[in-house]
Amino acid sequence: MSIDELFTGKKFGEHIYFICRELRGRIRGVKTYAICVDDEGEALFLSVFSGREYYKPWFEVFNVIKPKYFYNTQFEADLLQLFYNNLPPGGRVFIEYVRDVETRTQLDRGYPIVSTRLGFLMFKTGFTWFKDWYFAEGFMEGNPKLQGEKHLSKEQYFRDLNYWYANLTSFINEIKVFDEISLNALKYAEMALRIIREKLERQADQV
Repeated sequence: MSIDELFTGKKFGEHIYFICRELRGRIRGVKTYAICVDDEGEALFLSVFSGREYYKPWFEVFNVIKPKYFYNTQFEADLLQLFYNNLPPGGRVFIEYVRDVETRTQLDRGYPIVSTRLGFLMFKTGFTWFKDWYFAEGFMEGNPKLQGEKHLSKEQYFRDLNYWYANLTSFINEIKVFDEISLNALKYAEMALRIIREKLERQADQV
């Protein structure tokens, strides 16, 4: 998948996603697109910054007007993979989650980012450093969003993995499962731990 494919339209499941208009960004070098689905109109917006001088490239998904066409879809997973594949070390991605009820609830409860629905998907894609922009810090950031950053080095990558290993282990031992939201958080944490163990074991084998 590539951004260019969205200019002509690309099918995900039963739906066609396509760029239906381009907006003028307020930041030099930023291209912003409205993504439409079938004949349902605009579903979400996508901004792409290719980088400038010492500013690293980034991608952002915001104003998710029709969440059913983004969250928990193949389009969401493929778009995140596209972002990761096209970012250099230190590049960032920002994904709005205000209408992602599961992720928003898990974050509101204080669960670790990687144990949330969106956080786990970002982690599985390759991101290991995160920030939760749960409130605007300058009035221009828009709705709450998760930031993922591509590691700068192998040292940072494995440092992050070890951090999440300890963090998620504590979470699994302490979480009280009482509904589907908490049960899913537990499942995401357990799946993330399996991924981390495999990567740390491979690292140990190479020493």
